[in-house]
Amino acid sequence: MGVNSSGTTQLKLLIVDDDQLTRNTLQSLIAVKYPALRINSADNGCTGLASFRDQRQNIVITDLCMPHMDGDQMAKEIFSMDAQTVVIAITAYSDEHRLAKARAAGITHILNKPLEFKKLFAVIDTYL
Repeated sequence: MGVNSSGTTQLKLLIVDDDQLTRNTLQSLIAVKYPALRINSADNGCTGLASFRDQRQNIVITDLCMPHMDGDQMAKEIFSMDAQTVVIAITAYSDEHRLAKARAAGITHILNKPLEFKKLFAVIDTYL
């Protein structure tokens, strides 16, 4: 966690999705709802993991299926560095095998596309 200019701890959030429109939409809506969050984004699991190594975000929102590294593999790597990180997966997949793979990686919050932002905000609220 970073410390802001007022001396309080600032929570950090990372959005990882290969679709730029999705990243931009998530970032804009989350920034309006949670103006105190420091938000970063990445376009795939590899760049997301690099961002996490550098920034150590508290919450990670990720797509599951991306080029270079899937969200579940990235989550597994993140949890090996910090088991307390909250990872929220957003996916269009409903295949139970695919979702079981995400759960096996340690992802406990899986939200379906099209995303209901009320559900996403409820999960984020739990950790703020």
